[in-house]
Amino acid sequence: MEDIKIQNISKNNLVMSHPFNMVASTYFISIKNTFHDFKGLMSDTFPIFGWITRYNSKWFIGDLIAGATVGIMVIPQGIAYATLAQLPPEYGLYTAFLGPILYTIFGTSKDISLGPTAVISLLTGQAVASMSGSGFRPETIAIALAFLSGIINLFMRIVNLTIIIEFISIPVIIGFTSGSSVSIIAGQLPSLMGIKGVKTTDPTINILISVFKKIKTARYQDIIFGVSTLAFLLILKKSSSMLAKRNKRYYYIGVVKNALAIILFTSISYGLTKSKSSYILSVVGTVKSGFYSPRVPEISSELFSKLIVKAITVTVVVILEHVAIAKALARIDHYEINSNSEVLSQGIVNVISSFFGAYASTGSFSRSSVNRTSGSQTPFNGVWTTIVVAISILFLSKAFFYIPRATMSAIIMLSVFELISSPKSIVNLWKIGPVDSISTVVAFLATFFFGVEIGIYSAAGVSVLSVVLKSALPKISLLSDSKSSKVYTDVSIFDVSIPSSGVVVIRPEDSIIFLNASHIKHRITDIVQSITVYPENVESEGNGFFISSNSFESFKKKRLEYLNTIFRYRKFYNINKAINHNDDSRYNDEINKKNEDLPILIALVVDMSAVSTIDATGIQALIDVKEELSDYSKKQVKFFENLNQSNNSTSSSNTIAYSEFEIHYANVNPSVLRVMEISGITGPTISYRNKNASLYSQSLENSPSGSSKNIDASGISKPYNIATNLMFPMNEQAAAEDLNKYSFVSDNVHRSIKDAISSIYSNRV
Repeated sequence: MEDIKIQNISKNNLVMSHPFNMVASTYFISIKNTFHDFKGLMSDTFPIFGWITRYNSKWFIGDLIAGATVGIMVIPQGIAYATLAQLPPEYGLYTAFLGPILYTIFGTSKDISLGPTAVISLLTGQAVASMSGSGFRPETIAIALAFLSGIINLFMRIVNLTIIIEFISIPVIIGFTSGSSVSIIAGQLPSLMGIKGVKTTDPTINILISVFKKIKTARYQDIIFGVSTLAFLLILKKSSSMLAKRNKRYYYIGVVKNALAIILFTSISYGLTKSKSSYILSVVGTVKSGFYSPRVPEISSELFSKLIVKAITVTVVVILEHVAIAKALARIDHYEINSNSEVLSQGIVNVISSFFGAYASTGSFSRSSVNRTSGSQTPFNGVWTTIVVAISILFLSKAFFYIPRATMSAIIMLSVFELISSPKSIVNLWKIGPVDSISTVVAFLATFFFGVEIGIYSAAGVSVLSVVLKSALPKISLLSDSKSSKVYTDVSIFDVSIPSSGVVVIRPEDSIIFLNASHIKHRITDIVQSITVYPENVESEGNGFFISSNSFESFKKKRLEYLNTIFRYRKFYNINKAINHNDDSRYNDEINKKNEDLPILIALVVDMSAVSTIDATGIQALIDVKEELSDYSKKQVKFFENLNQSNNSTSSSNTIAYSEFEIHYANVNPSVLRVMEISGITGPTISYRNKNASLYSQSLENSPSGSSKNIDASGISKPYNIATNLMFPMNEQAAAEDLNKYSFVSDNVHRSIKDAISSIYSNRV
């Protein structure tokens, strides 16, 4: 196999050092600074020191009201979400207990409320269910999962790997969250209807099928309680929102609606159960009172191996949910959060809380929103939330016994229903771009049919795939200048002529890498062959030429398709509506051109302004393009020679003195230019600059007056424009020297497309 060939150029003569050195240096310095900048480290680790000294009575009252309100809200949610996690009810309260007060120390958002959430509880429940019969208790599995998730979280923060979370786009998060919410609602149907024997950790579609098959076993008592709870909650929600318009105090009815539902239906359940010994109703049962005895999480090697992959999944969702919610709420009130501190706080909270019986927690959107609207001022509101939860753990556990399971299911269903995006959001995403809307739908369907865990990885896969596809099939724009402005623009957007000079200007709209190198190569050659003369009956064999019969029809078809595409695309741009009447005439002129009226390919100019990266495969593609188009240009010259001979003519309007085909580049990024230098596509910029500097010095020495005002950087005399110099009293030569000093140029690399084209024609004079 052929080796990659490079030029033996001293690293000091390259335009820049190796990119790896720059990236590695920056990365390791950032890690070093994380530990060496003690003040910054303390600020990131303990943000509380940034505001606690300014704490005042106004903040105290706001935090007290908000924290207590969220505490009342999280108690029924914690008990309900524990059932999602396949755990006894008290573990939901343990999870709600310690997180808020820890976040007071380590968090930077005044609004975030940490504790159990629906999606994390579902993921925990699926992990517990997947290990049923393994010999490990559900509590042991859930706590170990939280601990491992926290450790992974801390590791990602320490080595700055949280960037991988950016692989999951907002549309994909919308689809995943909506799919997870539907899965949670489906999983609560059996409890709402009193149906036994349904595996609620299965994918949504399987749960729905099982519920349908066992619908005859549903119990009317549970259905009545479940439906009544839903109706009660909806009435309170609607009435509170309406009454709050008259008096803001009524808003809190909606905030505590879950607690009111628990009190009401637990009282009814207690009365019915006491009055009728044979009354059948599914209730929460015993809730252990008192705190969990602190202990180190039990993690054996077997448990570790079975949970590590699931812990990674939980970590990803924890960070995604938390940071997304914190940023959204901070944006509303115009303050900033520290993402690094937020990620760190999540790791610390989950690690420490696991010693106190908590399973994995993260920021809750519903509770955080309530926290904000209740007047939270600082993260200190979490202290009051912890106090309220502690009171419930110590003194209210016996009252939780008679809570109907159907009521808990109704609370969960209504809580997560608000997380389901409306169909309108899909339509809006479609208006932004089809990739975003398709990503949302795919993430939703993957979660719906295959489960939450597969859904999150499918969601990440969709995000990455959309980026890969975009990079693999970039647009190659053909550029042409307007006769009036001389600005080079995309012919498929603006009403400009198709180039006819033989100098073809194109712009790849993405980096040139292994994913797209072949596509870019073929698109460039296709474009060139579509707008220049087709060398009919001319082929190359080795280094010689011979007459053969080629398919001219394929060329005409390709040219017609390309022209149709250009003029069709123009109609999609409203900017052209006022001048679209020119398109028909331009189109007719182009398709009516004879083959011999098309130009010979003189040169190709590649505008590299959109190319931020190029790899070895991309370099090979550029080399192949030059060789292929150089051969094609020779064929075109041979075609006109044959045409002249057949017409007994010695000249043709398209015949030129043949000169070797050239490729020039404009607007090249330094990192791309470095690769082009070592591959031999262009010469070293440093050497070119030194050579020009020497020529410039010689031109100054040879100048009769010792002045350089009328001599350009190449030492060529130019006319002195009196009007221009009077209007703009500038040193023209100094400007030209600065342009050479502050730009990256060489023999075939230029500052602009205009410079590239000027160089092409000056080389042919």
